Amino acid sequence: MKLSHIAGLLAGIGIMAGAQVAVASSGVVNVHGKVVDTTCAPSTGFDEVDVDLDDVFASALQASGTTASPKAFTIKLSQCDATAKVYANFETTTNVNAAGRLKNIDTADPATNVDVVLTNMDDSQIDIQNQSSPVSVLVDASGNATLQYKAAYYSTGSATKGAVEAQATYLLAYE
Repeated sequence: MKLSHIAGLLAGIGIMAGAQVAVASSGVVNVHGKVVDTTCAPSTGFDEVDVDLDDVFASALQASGTTASPKAFTIKLSQCDATAKVYANFETTTNVNAAGRLKNIDTADPATNVDVVLTNMDDSQIDIQNQSSPVSVLVDASGNATLQYKAAYYSTGSATKGAVEAQATYLLAYE
């Protein structure tokens, strides 16, 4: 009798184990990448770019969504693979708000209701939060590339006077 109870118990465990396997699902993980000869590097003097926006009256930034004083800036690259297309992938950091713009991080005397917006040269906004609108450029035969963008004040409401400071970090990305 004891032997039949043990056999029945083992059979029951086997059925339960089989049921658990039958319930499990499976999936696939696809990994993609690319090995390149070299990556681009910022050219000498372009590893840190300063953009000095012109002063603007607070009255020019009273309506939410208004931009003012756009200023073009350039990131020059060298040592690139001559067959590559490259762009700056601006990173989401604590300096970026939910709208994908740069926060005013001045602490001494900050203007209020003012962000900094980054755009491509055609004025299309770069939404840093969602990595939208990257414009890539071709690398020339010498392995050089020039990335061009703009920065501008962006009103989030009735702006008040004060300093504006923002900082963006980027990684170079390739197509």
